[in-house]
Amino acid sequence: MFDSLPENEVDLVFFYPTVAMSGENGIGQIDDAMKATATMIYKKQGIAISGYTNVYVPYYRQLTMGRVSEIMDEGGFSKEIIDGICESEARTDAYAALDYYFANVNNGRPFILAGHSQGSTICRVILQEYLRLHPDYLERMVACYAIGTGFEKEWRDTYSHIRFATGESDAGVVVSWNTEGPGATEPSFAALPGSYNINPLTWTTDETTADASLNKGSLELDELTSTNKLVPGKADATINYERGVIVCTTTGGPFTPIKGLGDKSLHGGDWGLYFENIRENAYKRITTFLGHEPKAGMTVVYPF
Repeated sequence: MFDSLPENEVDLVFFYPTVAMSGENGIGQIDDAMKATATMIYKKQGIAISGYTNVYVPYYRQLTMGRVSEIMDEGGFSKEIIDGICESEARTDAYAALDYYFANVNNGRPFILAGHSQGSTICRVILQEYLRLHPDYLERMVACYAIGTGFEKEWRDTYSHIRFATGESDAGVVVSWNTEGPGATEPSFAALPGSYNINPLTWTTDETTADASLNKGSLELDELTSTNKLVPGKADATINYERGVIVCTTTGGPFTPIKGLGDKSLHGGDWGLYFENIRENAYKRITTFLGHEPKAGMTVVYPF
């Protein structure tokens, strides 16, 4: 739902990652537990962009964590998991939410599409199908931050109506990466070999290392106050196209590999490691699209 009545010139449509722990046939239902976890995750991810947008976060049924783990055990993130989402209630609910949003909420405004993990894979499905069928909507897309999913070369060649970011301020483009630590020997969740990545510190697409000094702030939980804080200079970034990832060597803290998602996967930090850089970048892309700075400014309040 919207955080408030639409006041800004741009909307944010955000699809949260996997939060359903259980459900019949591997599909989680929209219950109070899902809603609470989805809200918590949004406040660690989508809120990076929400300071100068109207926010629309639709609830949707999704593959459960258990089903995702089963698929990982069967060989990792691949076409099988993407097809599973494409054919599931997640796609049905996402499309219904978008139909309602464009008919009753959007009112012709530009919008940012964003998500993480399963939410970003939903974005991938929306890009390849829904927005292809609605080119007038695609023309109003400021950017799609589909972070924590893969866009392999075959996909990019097949769905050529979708453009990918090559710099820090181009608009109407997809922005994506997957993060892992150095020395990985297992596949990292959502990383597809040869997949598109953009460096979230330099907004370039080559394999030059971006030093952690360029990092404006990683989002971490302050255990003493139980609030989120920004810690600058925490994480570097280097694209590795062979693995289809961003390699981060300097993190530590709460962003450690999650069991079952790859021995060095930093999937849980895809947004948080580069939080402040994402916030500033979205502002630049909005400015490009509108032709002027967004009137709402860059209002994000810490702590929250």
